Amino acid sequence: MQKDRQEKHQQSVEQVSSWGNTIVGKRNKRLNARRIREEEEEKERQKLDIEEAEIKAGERRAAIEHAKKLQYYQTDRVKGFHGALLLSEVIKEREAQIELKKEIDTAMKNADDHLLQWERNQLKEAALTRERKS
Repeated sequence: MQKDRQEKHQQSVEQVSSWGNTIVGKRNKRLNARRIREEEEEKERQKLDIEEAEIKAGERRAAIEHAKKLQYYQTDRVKGFHGALLLSEVIKEREAQIELKKEIDTAMKNADDHLLQWERNQLKEAALTRERKS
């Protein structure tokens, strides 16, 4: 009889555990909802941690790459190369300036020559017209 009673009690407890409208059922439902919410929040935090770690790793790689590039540029060979490159660019620019000045001087001379020729022609025409009138 005791065994039968325990079986019925166990069966009753199992049935009651699946009911949601009891105090224990509501408490279990709240606890399950809280556990699920905390698990989701933890997953979200882990996802954010992973993203942040990836961003930090990217920044670290960029900083290392930048430092390596600066070290490379500080070597004597690269400094000499950049100095020679800068010198060649300066020389090219200076040659371009000289060429431009020559073109401007030539254009000015041609303009002066053209103006001088025009003035001579005007003087000749004026002298011819004076001779005709006289």
